[in-house]
Amino acid sequence: MNNTCLYTLPLFGPPRLLKGGRPVRVPLKGLALLYYLALEGPTTRVLLADLLYGHPQGLNNLRVELHRLKAALGRPLFPEGQDPLVLPEWIALETKGEGEILEGLEAIPGFADWVLERRFTPPPPPPDRAGLLKALSALRPPALLVLLGSQASGRKELAQALAEALRLPFHLGVGRGGVRYLEAPFPEGAEAILGDTKTLYVLGVDPGEDPRLLLELRARYPAERMRVVALKPLTFQEAQQGVLRGLSFSQAGRIYLEGGGEPEALRELLQAPGIPQRTLAQLRFRARYLSRPAREALERLAIQPGPIPEPLLQALEALPHLEELERKGWLCYREGWRFAREWERHLLYQILPSGQRVKLHALAALTLALAGLTLLELYHRQRGGGEVGDLLPHLPKEARLALAPGPPPLERRVGLGPERALCPEGEEGLEAEGEGWVAPLLEPGETAYLDLGLLEEGVLVLSGQAAFFQEGPKPRLRLETPHAQALLWVGAEATSEGGLFLLPLLPTFLYRFLLPRGRVRLKVEGPGVVAFRLALHALRPGTLPAYPLAAAQEVEEEGKEKGEEEGGG
Repeated sequence: MNNTCLYTLPLFGPPRLLKGGRPVRVPLKGLALLYYLALEGPTTRVLLADLLYGHPQGLNNLRVELHRLKAALGRPLFPEGQDPLVLPEWIALETKGEGEILEGLEAIPGFADWVLERRFTPPPPPPDRAGLLKALSALRPPALLVLLGSQASGRKELAQALAEALRLPFHLGVGRGGVRYLEAPFPEGAEAILGDTKTLYVLGVDPGEDPRLLLELRARYPAERMRVVALKPLTFQEAQQGVLRGLSFSQAGRIYLEGGGEPEALRELLQAPGIPQRTLAQLRFRARYLSRPAREALERLAIQPGPIPEPLLQALEALPHLEELERKGWLCYREGWRFAREWERHLLYQILPSGQRVKLHALAALTLALAGLTLLELYHRQRGGGEVGDLLPHLPKEARLALAPGPPPLERRVGLGPERALCPEGEEGLEAEGEGWVAPLLEPGETAYLDLGLLEEGVLVLSGQAAFFQEGPKPRLRLETPHAQALLWVGAEATSEGGLFLLPLLPTFLYRFLLPRGRVRLKVEGPGVVAFRLALHALRPGTLPAYPLAAAQEVEEEGKEKGEEEGGG
């Protein structure tokens, strides 16, 4: 098991350190120190001593506090002499929850102002690659850094950047001195690394079970000189400012999705659009560690994005291999078994021979029909080129509307008065971009949202762009009030039923909605990259079309009134 996120610091409620959901007894000032590092990043000992103690002997007191933390956790938190202090990777800030932020921590003299400021400041996003490099630059030889991620995650590039930041030579393989990078196949024994006091070793470890060398080093290498970092995909902003700089939104969004936000995959897709052969070769190299039946089952499973129902797992002869595929890092269990990374599934699907694809989709459609999973049956029938008309009466409302659009949704004619201030009340999974937001969602079912409070009735202008896979599930954007909702779904024609509006989420879109006073949620579901802007205007008489979000009953009554007027005319 990896030692990332063994402990969590809940941001909401009383300050506490949890391990496996259970609190660990830690002194209050020790907790304050951990929270400060989690929220502010690397911090000098002098500043921490001043905040916690505020007197000339503060540094001595800080050393005592660090010793208490070591005793409470049974392991050192910081390498000897580290300054500034950096929160270990195996302690993570939990930013979801209920209650007041850092409740009670203001009782520590010197911390009150900082705590109150934090209550009005949103929690920081995960560190980008530049921030991670800055944090890792606190390492000094001898040390061991483990970078968890695929070969396309840029782990070797990060090791080279670290060597440059430390002004040390960069080498490949075991040796003495500088920064040395190793990846599979690893050497058999760990003695050369354990006995080396001059080198900063960086191990690039593929997803899945830990290699034998890492297991041995975990057991014997000094914990205070070892760091483990799980490399996350680039944010969309990072990719746009780096690898994908200069591309249009549609180009950048498509490449970002197909490369899973992994730097090396993005570079290859940028240089040679299509199937990235080098990245594919790396996937096949990883797959050679699977048994042949598990590898073949993995290829068959690539036809199903998102969670894979148990009947389909059985039909595709994958049930006996789930444990191996999870252990080797290909599958995970998240609301059902699914691929751990959608971009890998998409790449494996692309290289399936077309004849095999059609046969697998037909088998999946039959299996899901017998299991009563109509919506998934529809997907596989469509992908296999089959007819879907007989499924319409049995589909969920949203899918039925998308496939068999009725009359256009009822529109109101409005004018745009003075622009009103939007009042964001909360958000998750969004990246700010200029005057708008971007939702970069790499996995099926992954969501982001923005909550708004409207102080009066008004016209919300929603405009933006969307990038998505040409094959597989598409993104959708839902605008909700307590009484009604509008759903923007790729490929749907404009239609309505009751209080639900279904509108096409095109590569470029612009809609106006007449909203009542109160709370509104804008929710985006992936996979896809959706960039949008919002503007709220006072309602005025006019001729611009807008969709009213009102209770279903109100919509029906308004429709009847309109029909009566037309009939009377």
